[in-house]
Amino acid sequence: MFSKRIKKEIAKKSMPPLDLLDKNVFLANLLFCYQYMVASHDLTVLAGNLADGELKKYFTHHADEEKGHAEWLRADLLTEGIDAAEMAISPYARGMVGEQFYNVLYVHPASLLGYMAMLEMNPMPLANVNALEKAHGKALLKTLRFHAEHDIDHSKDLCVVLDALPASLHGVVLQSLDRTADFIRAGLDRINEFNRETVGRLH
Repeated sequence: MFSKRIKKEIAKKSMPPLDLLDKNVFLANLLFCYQYMVASHDLTVLAGNLADGELKKYFTHHADEEKGHAEWLRADLLTEGIDAAEMAISPYARGMVGEQFYNVLYVHPASLLGYMAMLEMNPMPLANVNALEKAHGKALLKTLRFHAEHDIDHSKDLCVVLDALPASLHGVVLQSLDRTADFIRAGLDRINEFNRETVGRLH
């Protein structure tokens, strides 16, 4: 089943560790998430408009589920005085989203499934969410908790769609998954690099 292959590919993706108990690192990570989440609804609507059959139904339904989530995260960040909509945009978030728009428009709408799989099929464990809430407060983690609790069900729905795809589309989904992982990795590396530079200036 194609979904099992996707899960194996995700498990092989190594990501730089972030010290999310460090408030500055955690805030930077949430900001990075916001900067790609803000486009997710429009991306999914576009894919639904261009797809047909069951894939169209899936994207249309998922777009409804995801509507407004970026604004939730923006509200979470505002509790710390950070307006995500006014912050400089990460080139990695911009590149990740831009590549997906290109793929959906000029390759195949199904390519968005690789992006979605990378973002939704490995949710943060609830034990980690609990620890972060204890460190940073529940108000900052409302959106993160919601996704940790609900992305498991979203993953099940996504697996059904992946397994129904014709083999001819597996390649575009895998390529999208790989490229999404590359952008996320680069974005997280930049967060760590910026944090090291900041700490270095303070000493």
